[in-house]
Amino acid sequence: MKRTLVLLCILANLCAQAQPHSVSFTSDTLYSTAFDTLRVIDIAIPKSLTDEDLKQATVIYVFDAQFSPYFELVTAEANYLFALGEIPPFIAVGIHTQHRPREFTPTPLNESTYEGWGDIEIGQSDLLTSFLKDEVFPMIERDYTPSKLRFGIGHSLGGTFTTQSILANTDLFKGVISISPNTIYDSNQLPLNFENAREANTLPQAFHYITAGGVGRMENRFRESTELLDSLYLSEPVEGLIWEYRYFPELGHSHTPQPSIHYGLKAWAEILTIQEADALEWIEKGETPYVDFVKSHFQNLSTWIGSDYTASAAELNTIAYYAGWEEHWTAALPVFDYAIELHPEDANLRDSRGEALENLGQLQEAIDSYQMAIDLLNEHPEQYDPETRAYYHDMFEANLKRVQEHLTDQEK
Repeated sequence: MKRTLVLLCILANLCAQAQPHSVSFTSDTLYSTAFDTLRVIDIAIPKSLTDEDLKQATVIYVFDAQFSPYFELVTAEANYLFALGEIPPFIAVGIHTQHRPREFTPTPLNESTYEGWGDIEIGQSDLLTSFLKDEVFPMIERDYTPSKLRFGIGHSLGGTFTTQSILANTDLFKGVISISPNTIYDSNQLPLNFENAREANTLPQAFHYITAGGVGRMENRFRESTELLDSLYLSEPVEGLIWEYRYFPELGHSHTPQPSIHYGLKAWAEILTIQEADALEWIEKGETPYVDFVKSHFQNLSTWIGSDYTASAAELNTIAYYAGWEEHWTAALPVFDYAIELHPEDANLRDSRGEALENLGQLQEAIDSYQMAIDLLNEHPEQYDPETRAYYHDMFEANLKRVQEHLTDQEK
């Protein structure tokens, strides 16, 4: 199948036939030793994820999830891009914040900073770091067995925390989106921390997408400090630290989250997976076999991540179709074969391989592949919800029947 069922519904009728609730939301309460109190987290998982998808899922940690529209915004954007095949599988985990200044800010370097905040507690972000590392991460990894790839999204002081997590090399996240972060905190501590970390060669191999708006006095003060941070990076880029700053001149502090989340997730996806533009560039040049290009991308990605990264079946399926849609089925077929090596029980990959073989005129081989898709679907009914499984079954049967009739006509 070229795309997921959700995408087909989007294209067919503006999601009119899609499931009304495509993401499952749950909440959990746990006692935090770090904070010595009960803490709430939200968990959102696309309903279409299979157990195999979960193993490849990036966990997106969203700060300030106590504001539910914000957490739902992040989840909806991620789910939309996932349905389009533009980002790999994900789980979203919302962290409810109880005291933003206290939890999100690093220890001040200047005594005057404490005086400026008055009676408001600040500078204890190490508590949130401990809470995540020692309590939340182990729970999520135990209950859902996702990949070790973690991503953080924070707005305002939440963006201060995600920025500092990278600069301090806390090993919390491989990538972050810092939306309109308060970078003027503690007399521009974050730019100073960047300079010190670069000098000490302690900055991590990571992805940092940082944004600012241009409306409002507060936002512009943040922006000026963020642009100082950006200029420091541009003056001497750090190998392995993938940095991108984006300015939204027409937006104020409350309106930067939506585009920041969209473009930040897309930029993150461009690192993780091969985009259609990458495939089209390869097709234009064609200097190496497409499957070698695909394998090389994920090998290099694993090196950058620091552990083996296995692309999901849906991800590889889409990458193969990038070539197929341009009628490069000879190039697409080895990618389907590679994907099947990694995910031998995935029924949809067998159906896609059958389409490649059919387009190459190898009809008997296509029949065998379509039949294998049906067999796998019947052998592993637990992989899909009933509606998706019924859709796949009808499509696989139709593909098999069509090619069988075509082959019979040829043999007459």
